[in-house]
Amino acid sequence: MTVLTLLAAACGGGGGDGGSTAQIETGSSGNAAAETVIAGEFMSTRPGAGIAAARGNPQVVQGENPCDSSATSEPIRIAYMGADLASLDDAGLESLIIEEPGRVIEAYVNEVNFHGGIGGRCVEFHSYLWDLGNATESITEVCVQLPQQNVLFSFVLRADTNLLNCVTTAAQVPTIGLYASAPSATFEAAGGRFYADDGSTEYLLTSSVDIALQTGLLDMSEPVGLLHGAADQATDPSTIEQTLRSSGLNLVSSAISPASNLGVLVAEKQVRLLESGLSEPEQAEAEMKLAALPPEVAAQLELVEAFFLDAAEKFKDSEVTAVVTTADWSDVRRFMRAAELVGWTPIWIINDIQPATLTLTEAPERQAGNLVSVSARRAAGDAIPELDRSCMSLRNTASDAPTFSHRHHTDAWSLLQATCDYLDVTFSAMTRAAQADGTLTRESFMAAMHQTSYDTEYGTLITFGEDNPYGWDRFRVLEADPACVLNHWGCMRSTTDWLAPTG
Repeated sequence: MTVLTLLAAACGGGGGDGGSTAQIETGSSGNAAAETVIAGEFMSTRPGAGIAAARGNPQVVQGENPCDSSATSEPIRIAYMGADLASLDDAGLESLIIEEPGRVIEAYVNEVNFHGGIGGRCVEFHSYLWDLGNATESITEVCVQLPQQNVLFSFVLRADTNLLNCVTTAAQVPTIGLYASAPSATFEAAGGRFYADDGSTEYLLTSSVDIALQTGLLDMSEPVGLLHGAADQATDPSTIEQTLRSSGLNLVSSAISPASNLGVLVAEKQVRLLESGLSEPEQAEAEMKLAALPPEVAAQLELVEAFFLDAAEKFKDSEVTAVVTTADWSDVRRFMRAAELVGWTPIWIINDIQPATLTLTEAPERQAGNLVSVSARRAAGDAIPELDRSCMSLRNTASDAPTFSHRHHTDAWSLLQATCDYLDVTFSAMTRAAQADGTLTRESFMAAMHQTSYDTEYGTLITFGEDNPYGWDRFRVLEADPACVLNHWGCMRSTTDWLAPTG
């Protein structure tokens, strides 16, 4: 299982103990029907405003009283799947400060239920968390448990191939990816049931190149290198390269990242793999730690190191001045470190496959200053729309939730807002699909998802269609600002307006 599969950015679940899967039902409003709902009040809530903005039908939610979970009608069940965020530090991802998306999902569900549910039916929320330290066993538990609940759809953070295979493809559960990308073959295998905010790795790559050309970051004569992700080996890397060349790009060199896993990520931090500027004592300590590793781990680290140093020399010799990529964030950072060691400083053009926080953590400062991201995400310096503010307020109503204490445009803030965006998308689809009595099927839900056209307040456009399972339709160029004090490493700032790919 690759590092990207295991996590990669904004990544996972909430509580849960050990390797077991936590199942949490928070969506029902119980017998709170004694409190009357004021007509029209739902439109003043975050779900009401968001559903309306996403072109849903809020009237389907409006009822005179909260829905009654003891009623004879079956609840509408939805789910969330993600890694247990409590184990991020143990996985060497302590720089990633985010919180479990289930909190705001729970709060959104509860607000909808308080105002009558969907056509009078309560929405019931189930959360399934898996353990980074025991991924295989705990993901298997999710694969067994979630399909038994007959959920209408499930959210997933990132895009774990094993979860998609068992839940989306085998159990045919429509799945909405948050911060999610995967090779186009994964979308094809899901049979139209996987909807991802980011999209396929190929779409994100070609879109980043398109926007870079539109904005002058690249020109057709500039020698460009492509760092493939390890997942590209499952398809035909030459097809991706031919697509870039057919757009007129001067692609002069490429390399395919080797497969790695979470153990390599943790071990490379211990031995400070590919880091530059180490003192003699630091270098000696790193060598001692390398010698203490299990032989198979040490051998894999040596292969990873050799690959990226060789690739950096190859790209440098080819006079590459800009790098585009489908690789995992960890591989991009390794390549940046190798580039520093061989004295090569290209422009790094990443996209939403690679979370900037993780890519730039402990990256060489000179290389970090040359990094840009073609992204659909919020950025430092953006105005805060009202829907974003009310999303945070809604999240604070979740049961046992501490007050949201993270600054605007940190990772925690951005993931929270992205979750609200896609709650708006999915619940607006539910209101379009629901019959008068609240009847919903997966087929009617998917048909309504294909009608999605959500012009968000912060600037991007979210659309889905029968032949379009990728959410983001507009992008900006964000520039790394290591001097910014928003995150411990800096921040990303927008340098362009919102742009749509021309292809």
